[in-house]
Amino acid sequence: MHGFYGANRSLLKLICELRELHDVEPLVIIPMHGTVVKELVKNKIPYKIYKFYNWQDINSTWFKAAIKHFLNCCQFPLIALNLRKNHFDIIHTNTSICNLGGYLSKKMNRPHIWHIREFGKPDFNAEYFQGIVKAGKFFTRNATVVIVISKAIKEYYKDYINPDKIEVIYNGVEVEPDLVKKNNENRPLQLCFTGVITENKNQMEAILACLYLLKEKKESNFMLNFIGDGPDDYYPSLVDFVEKNGLSNHVKFFGYVNNIDNLLKGFDLGIVCSKREAFGRVTVEYMARKIPVIASNSGANPEIIKNGVTGYLYSPGNHEELANYIYEVINEKSILKDMGSAAYKDTIGRFLSTTNTSNIIELYNRVCNK
Repeated sequence: MHGFYGANRSLLKLICELRELHDVEPLVIIPMHGTVVKELVKNKIPYKIYKFYNWQDINSTWFKAAIKHFLNCCQFPLIALNLRKNHFDIIHTNTSICNLGGYLSKKMNRPHIWHIREFGKPDFNAEYFQGIVKAGKFFTRNATVVIVISKAIKEYYKDYINPDKIEVIYNGVEVEPDLVKKNNENRPLQLCFTGVITENKNQMEAILACLYLLKEKKESNFMLNFIGDGPDDYYPSLVDFVEKNGLSNHVKFFGYVNNIDNLLKGFDLGIVCSKREAFGRVTVEYMARKIPVIASNSGANPEIIKNGVTGYLYSPGNHEELANYIYEVINEKSILKDMGSAAYKDTIGRFLSTTNTSNIIELYNRVCNK
């Protein structure tokens, strides 16, 4: 898997706007080379690479966890030593899966903003090595403020992290002013499912909905488009299921696409089937392009989508209900224009990237002036 997805894209946009709009001088610390480094170089953002390990992992044994913890205990002081000549006003950790920022904050006596962009166990099946209770105490001790990207994440963590330290700041996206979208009146309804392909994103549910449309509703006037790649055998299992069930003329896999703007212009309806979405950046990106969304009624989806206004919410696990909403849109395409316009306006009101950046710079100023 080589894609550049949600949390990293949000980080990059935030850094660029903090630098361009608020004269913030960033330095990004990352553990390895990869797609993130390429994007940092392209945007002329300074960075340093230090080897360290996450304190969350998927299916890790206690032995591996103990080794990684030991190596971090050795490496963290060296990183702090190497950074001693740099003057930092603030430390901002972009994810819950890494605890380096907490250590540096204490060692260097600097305010620490800890940005939680994921649930962990519910969305990625990732667990803290020492358990969520002890991790929550570490968050509380070593974060000045904990930013969460949805009320759903705040609700999840409030029993582990001091809720007085938690603030909800939604992610933001760019919106094209006065966007004009060409309405689909005659061609098959173009469904879009964007993002990393994993079991937790639940692409299979969308495929089952399409199978139901064909077999039970006798409806074939649609195309489901997947944009993204995946790290395991889930992706090929989807391709295999599509081929074996005669869906190849109605389901298309694009793989990872670096710039999807031109593709999105040709899509009509976004699909989000995540079992528990922490925010849903792709959902807001659809809305910013006047694309209404049908999403599972779980995680942060109900915070973003106004059911019946900017899209539809269906019961998680109920692919028939999802199919029925798609069927409704196929047979009443005026819904696309009405909901798309409402979604676009809602994005401008709540999810602009500049709003996100302004909220964070205000937080920076507040914690630095304490």
